[in-house]
Amino acid sequence: MGHPPRIPVFLGLDQSVIYFVTFCVQGRRHVLGNDSAFAAFREATIYLEWDIIVAVLMTDRIHLLAGPHDRDKPVSQLSAAIKRRMRNQLNAA
Repeated sequence: MGHPPRIPVFLGLDQSVIYFVTFCVQGRRHVLGNDSAFAAFREATIYLEWDIIVAVLMTDRIHLLAGPHDRDKPVSQLSAAIKRRMRNQLNAA
């Protein structure tokens, strides 16, 4: 399956770019509602080139508001980095 085209940023250079992002656990399994998942999420966000404004971890999904340090960074970079680092931290498949 192909990826949808990237939506261009039409905001002026004096305005911040902020995204509302949601991503779900495959099969909507309830694996995020615990302290180790929260700790893995916090660890995953430390080295990002994004500012996490607010995040909510639910049992089967994550919602967050985030802004890139470089306004041209794709959102897919954010979600891929968080997922990859959380899988590594939790030794998940």
